[in-house]
Amino acid sequence: MSLFEIGVDHHGCPVTVREAMVVTGEAELQALRRLMENPLIDEAVILSTCARTEIYLSSGDDAAVTEARALLQQLNPSSVPYFRVRRGRELVSHLFRVAAGIESQIVGEHEIGGQVRAAVAHARETGALGPALDSLFRAAIRCGRRIRRDTAIGQVDASVARTASKMARNHLDVHQASVLVIGAGRIARLLLEELADACELTVANRSLGSAESIATGTGASVLSLHEATARLDQFDIVCCATRARTPVLEARHFTRPGPKLVFDLSVPRNVTVGDGLPTGVMVYDIDAVRAPAPRDQEDLALVDSIISAEVHDFLSRESIQRVGPIIHALRAHVDEVRQSELDRVAKRLAGLSERERSLTLELTERLIDRMFHHLVVRLRLAALTDPDLIKAAEFFFAHGEDSLFPVDDAGAGDESNPHIDSPMGRRLQETRTLS
Repeated sequence: MSLFEIGVDHHGCPVTVREAMVVTGEAELQALRRLMENPLIDEAVILSTCARTEIYLSSGDDAAVTEARALLQQLNPSSVPYFRVRRGRELVSHLFRVAAGIESQIVGEHEIGGQVRAAVAHARETGALGPALDSLFRAAIRCGRRIRRDTAIGQVDASVARTASKMARNHLDVHQASVLVIGAGRIARLLLEELADACELTVANRSLGSAESIATGTGASVLSLHEATARLDQFDIVCCATRARTPVLEARHFTRPGPKLVFDLSVPRNVTVGDGLPTGVMVYDIDAVRAPAPRDQEDLALVDSIISAEVHDFLSRESIQRVGPIIHALRAHVDEVRQSELDRVAKRLAGLSERERSLTLELTERLIDRMFHHLVVRLRLAALTDPDLIKAAEFFFAHGEDSLFPVDDAGAGDESNPHIDSPMGRRLQETRTLS
């Protein structure tokens, strides 16, 4: 089996394209089911956040990527130029960096860990998660936890809410400002915490009950969404963070000049203003909310070294697991040949004493053990140093009429489909690992 990843992220794809590609809830489950209907796809996980929409696949055929590409293109035809496909070490390293928060818009943000775990849970719920992707994502989640535990990144409370708050403080005196937070989810809660020292704090939502729930204990007043948009000019700072699929605020809602700061932290975007804004009203979308300063380079170097080590360990474990079936199948084959030869000369050995017969059997077994030990050592060394050597071993032992474990015509040339009736075939079919 091989692992593939295809998708877009904030590094090269603007929010104007990404916002139409966010798949959450039932839409995500339906997308997973569609992927799994393709016979070429064995496993799938979709990681969709405000910063990325990525599809991870396990398949024995490169053509499986075509199905994922078609799904992404259907979400937004404009996304095609931004697609990126990863596999092998590049894929593993990328996912580990994502899970650690290094590839986030706000470097080190904590939310991504929960988003990765949720993506795995959704794949498991639909039956799309199998051993290959489960192993990969478990390792990525462990790597993320280690980064947060062992480096300074884990000691910084990074989030888009905190960064938006810092940006606001660079422009206005928050202590003298009136703040409106639209939304009732996790980011809205964080915004209320970050801007709690504002002169006036208000939260609005379509559901008054939800707004009242997150306002409890914050001192914030509560408005309906209709009331908030009608009184928008009264606020100095407006923050939108909802799951709405259509705009919440438009240019017509802003009628007076600023200074006014508007932070749109939603994907899809909640604020659509075009060119009709009054003077002094500044709007920042999710791509404009960046960490204010780079972290210490030594700390980033430590993070990179930890991720490199984790990637190496993961690939080594997977390679060792992959070479295991080859070793077991070879040993089974050699033992079968030994027994066959002993059976062939059994009559000629009949005149031996019991001790002589025992010594003969022991000699043949020791000879095989000595020769097989060297082969095992070399195969394991190959697994740790060069995955292409494993491919060569699989091809040599599992393919062709002259190989030790021949396959039928239908499976010839495809190491992912060894002959089911051979020892190699039975063992290799039970193993799903990186190619």
